[in-house]
Amino acid sequence: MIKRSISAILLFHISFIFCEKSIVILYGTSSAGKTSIGKEIVKGSPGEWKFVGIDTFSNKHGTANAMMWKQVNKHVKDGYSVVVDTVFKDFLYNKQLEPHVFVVLAYCSPQVLAEHVDKRNHNGVSHDHRDLKKVLRQFYNKYRASDQKKESIDTLSVVDLENACSNNRALKNFKKDFFYNKKKAIVYIVSNLYAYDFFINTGKYSIPLCAKKIKEALSLHYDENNC
Repeated sequence: MIKRSISAILLFHISFIFCEKSIVILYGTSSAGKTSIGKEIVKGSPGEWKFVGIDTFSNKHGTANAMMWKQVNKHVKDGYSVVVDTVFKDFLYNKQLEPHVFVVLAYCSPQVLAEHVDKRNHNGVSHDHRDLKKVLRQFYNKYRASDQKKESIDTLSVVDLENACSNNRALKNFKKDFFYNKKKAIVYIVSNLYAYDFFINTGKYSIPLCAKKIKEALSLHYDENNC
């Protein structure tokens, strides 16, 4: 039996929304670009969409996730579709909600994550700073190295990673942990998220293009579900 999380329970209470209303979940590590992509989606349809990000509630001492979903619930009841930016995986939802919930796996390679964190930590905005060690730990928990290409979402080269981490202790430690007992020069990256509706490599596309691709995929998802 699957134990429902607070998030799942809150989503269950949104089961009476109309089919044209949706919840888009952007799931991935911190600094993968989820917030910027979410806000870009909302910017294109300001009267129809709302953005809710976990960072807004990150200083609420353990209640952040519950408070975030409470805000999502409010927006949906007010008639909005919602883009949710989260690093947590506890958004298992009731089968009745599948036409309404669209899960996007927002992936970003370790090298690009390091670049994003460095940029954030030098933008002069203290509350926007991130700890690369923690971000890479999130990556380690969300993805795994594999020798099999099947179901992989990316490849990671030992050489490329070594070049990127020449002066970066966090990346060096990550390489040591992630490639533990892996003798190959290249490994395949597999997501630990067992089910999602759309995948996007945020390090390969601009923010506007990522938002556009997600909207196009969402539209196709609606068509396939006769919404």
